Amino acid sequence: MAINCWIGNYYLGSNGKMLTNTTTPDGYKVGEDGAWIPNDAEYEVRKNKEFIDNYNANNPGLQFIVKAGTLVDCGNYYQADAVYCGAILAPSGLKDGDIVSLVVNDITGETEKLRFKNGSFFELDDDNIWGGVMDGKYGYASPWKESYTLYEVGGCDVRANKPVYEGKLFIRKDATKEYPIVGSVNRVTPEIINYDELFDEVHFDKEGYVTRLIWNSI
Repeated sequence: MAINCWIGNYYLGSNGKMLTNTTTPDGYKVGEDGAWIPNDAEYEVRKNKEFIDNYNANNPGLQFIVKAGTLVDCGNYYQADAVYCGAILAPSGLKDGDIVSLVVNDITGETEKLRFKNGSFFELDDDNIWGGVMDGKYGYASPWKESYTLYEVGGCDVRANKPVYEGKLFIRKDATKEYPIVGSVNRVTPEIINYDELFDEVHFDKEGYVTRLIWNSI
């Protein structure tokens, strides 16, 4: 029996019964017929939260690029345009010399043909290393085609950011922007989100608002 979850626009409580004329545990209002009563902001927050929850349930965690100049003050929170970045899955059982086509952008459908050699992928035209995605493992790299910057995870796996969704981030006013490597922690303001920036790790509260933006958390 489903409990404590949304089924479409209806919320089932701890006893499996639909809630009516109340506020759900995650902060949304439902009417006498049990249907969710959205306002525009709540709709956007919940839509993005559902995408994030559904993606993270079946894939390695998302990373996010906050777009420069898009952070605006919405009164109780900030809103910013963002690209959600996911994982590229390398096929298993590859042998040296195998050429594979990997989807590197779910939004545009862009693919990249690569040659597998010595546990890494190489570009076909100039044999530049594309990324050391381990055989059969998830990998992440920069979403910008010209860079492919790699980030090691646990000393062996690598991660490559594949754009999977264009949405928004709703950021609490007490949220922090953090750089663990240098010990920097700052309150988020429009002034410090001033260029396209990739965050390896983003934390959310139960309603779907951002509490922490963390860069280079590895």
